[in-house]
Amino acid sequence: MKQLELINIDQSDNNNLLTIEEASRWATQYLNKQVTKSQISYLISYGRIDSKKMNGKNHISMIQLKTYYDNKINQDLNRFAKGLSKDVNMSLSFSEYNESERTKHVHRLHPYKGKFIPQLVEYFIDEHTDNYKKDIFFHPNDLILDPFAGSGTTLVQAGEQGIHSIGIELSVYNSIISKVKLEKYNMNSIHQYGEIILECLKNIENENVLFNNKLDQLIIEYNLKYFPTPHYRKSVHSGEVDEKSFGTEVLFQFNKDYSKLLKDFNYKVQIESSETFIEKWFTKTIQQEIKAIQNIIKTIEDTQVKNLFMVILGRTVRSCRATKHIDLATLIHPQYTPYYCERKHFKICRPVDSLSMHFLKYYKDTIKRISVYNNHRTEAQNLVLLGSSNKINLAENTEYKQFLKHINKKYIDGIFTSPPYVGQIDYHDQHQYAYEIFNLPVKKDQEIGILGNGKGKLARESYSSEIIMVFKNLKPYLKSNANCFIVANDKFNLYPEIIKQSGFKLIDEFKRPVLNRVEKDRQVYEESIFHVIPD
Repeated sequence: MKQLELINIDQSDNNNLLTIEEASRWATQYLNKQVTKSQISYLISYGRIDSKKMNGKNHISMIQLKTYYDNKINQDLNRFAKGLSKDVNMSLSFSEYNESERTKHVHRLHPYKGKFIPQLVEYFIDEHTDNYKKDIFFHPNDLILDPFAGSGTTLVQAGEQGIHSIGIELSVYNSIISKVKLEKYNMNSIHQYGEIILECLKNIENENVLFNNKLDQLIIEYNLKYFPTPHYRKSVHSGEVDEKSFGTEVLFQFNKDYSKLLKDFNYKVQIESSETFIEKWFTKTIQQEIKAIQNIIKTIEDTQVKNLFMVILGRTVRSCRATKHIDLATLIHPQYTPYYCERKHFKICRPVDSLSMHFLKYYKDTIKRISVYNNHRTEAQNLVLLGSSNKINLAENTEYKQFLKHINKKYIDGIFTSPPYVGQIDYHDQHQYAYEIFNLPVKKDQEIGILGNGKGKLARESYSSEIIMVFKNLKPYLKSNANCFIVANDKFNLYPEIIKQSGFKLIDEFKRPVLNRVEKDRQVYEESIFHVIPD
């Protein structure tokens, strides 16, 4: 097979060459938003722009960088224009925030489908006003409710603003994620059990170490030869190379060498098993590691610390599923063998065979994030209630009554929430690994707008009925002038009637574009933020 030739980089105008640090400063000023050095390096690595070495440092062309951003801005504008109405407020896209800012501190403790970005919550609950938000809706020591708490975004941001908060959540694992973000911890206890788990992982013998080392070496050789970074990626983006056909051709040749390696080591690839989720989606070594960590977590008596390690393990396990990287968000079928990583890494990748390194990374990252949040949070109190918001009886709920007494409140000052969308997400299925590992009760049959029910007329009618029940159920606990905000992608125009039938009055509708999606479907759409009060 012909090896891919390297691309010649011509940047003869040295007066316009910038170091990565200089390019970061230039792009930040040009775009009027923070552009980090790592983002510039990403553009080089993924073949978006060229680079060349000068005095031991990578340099790039300012003209080429400007052309890249100009083209991207035009492409984004065209993409945005197709999916948005004229009265949408582009400033509510919060596109000026980098991904790291949209997932700041504890918001990144665990992946979660369907959560809104913290800047959206902060915009409406803080005490600023602007040309679009003309009134202040919440003040410190107010009490805010999220009846669809999810992974706790509203509650975390309320904690930053000095606002007390209550979240109601049906999913057990989601409620654990929320609690973990909000707790204050005994750090000594965390470090104690962290060291025990890491030591345990060191002692688990991977019987396939030699085979895995040889396989990794083979993959590296192929990637260096056929998919050199960044030249191959640039060839794909420029259209010089057809990624699908070239990747398939190289993988065909690779599989010959891979088959020989399997034979030499008498190694048997794991056979699919559908008996349990863990058996189907994880290698045998990782299954062994999961079991070992699970047994340690069971011994932790401190509930806060126990929940923390459940979330760390859940986050780790999610990253170690035997699937293609492009399918991590939505599983399609198990992938136990090396594959060409199309549209993601542009090279041959392989499933993870041990979770040790991932666990260590997420363990350290979690400690860092909860420490950062501790520096931002106030003394505001929070409560996470497990239950269904359309049925929960707050008047008889002991936790709720004690919480109100503790914060000296009689009624809730308002709501900020994003109900599930019609037929879009199964909130239990996205964390199926956690429910199985920790033997948590599943309440999938009580979910509203479940994916499996589709988006047809009957599904929409059922959805509307259940959402109405939620707000009717919670209305008695609100102040008569409570400011309530409902974030919804209301493409079926259900919410005007839902609001009316729930006994609320529509005050305003803010529209925002959703631009920064990370899933494979990057289609732009808009959300409405309905401002309502009890009628």
